[in-house]
Amino acid sequence: MLSAGIAPPGTRGAMWFIIRALLVVSAAACVLGGCTTTRKYRMVDEPSTCALELNVVAANPELEIRLASVTVYQGPGSWKQDALWDEYSISLRSRGSRVITVESLALVDILGESKLPGTDPWELERLSEANWERYARVGRFVLGVGAAGAMQAAALGMGLAGGAATGILYVMPVLLLTNVTAVAVMNYQNKDRVQIEFERRRLKLPIQLAPNAALRGSLFFPMVPTPQRLILRGMASDGPFELAMDLQRLAGLHVDSSPR
Repeated sequence: MLSAGIAPPGTRGAMWFIIRALLVVSAAACVLGGCTTTRKYRMVDEPSTCALELNVVAANPELEIRLASVTVYQGPGSWKQDALWDEYSISLRSRGSRVITVESLALVDILGESKLPGTDPWELERLSEANWERYARVGRFVLGVGAAGAMQAAALGMGLAGGAATGILYVMPVLLLTNVTAVAVMNYQNKDRVQIEFERRRLKLPIQLAPNAALRGSLFFPMVPTPQRLILRGMASDGPFELAMDLQRLAGLHVDSSPR
């Protein structure tokens, strides 16, 4: 019989194999990432120049909506690294003498489907990844500036993981765990910073506008290639209304124009 608390030789070997495998994976992540936080949660160190101004306007006697700019993946004005969403900076201005309620704003995509702005950055990124497969069936699209290079870098990193594992079997566990813990803490802090900045920028709907009032903020949509229209729906004293903005100026957004 085996003494209590002593694992059979085969079990000890299996446990040691699992521990070594976990150390390899953790060390590989540390080596390949330089023991730095993942880009998923990192903000841009020095934000680039402001997003290009569009100043597209739609209006009726009661309300004016102006699309000031659109910030895309790795484009001008980006404040988060590899942000998998499109940020529409808009302004609203009441033009009448009555209170206006802006109930919703929706983006119409190339498939004729309406996309509502997101309220959570990580859910937006998940939706963008899911939607991209659908868009790929009807055209050649890209994430944005530098998309090809980013994907190549990701593929290279995956290829390196297997080759690097052999040389890092004997990383000191204490040092390794210290690094992994530090990275986990930084990831948590960076994720929190992204969330705070996202909420600071986000235009929260519904909104009531007093007479002659103005408001500016951002709408965050899943990435949409060649968006068609921005549809505003609201309520005035005489009933509901709808205001549509044509987005012809964004016809080339996320479109792959490289030769086949």
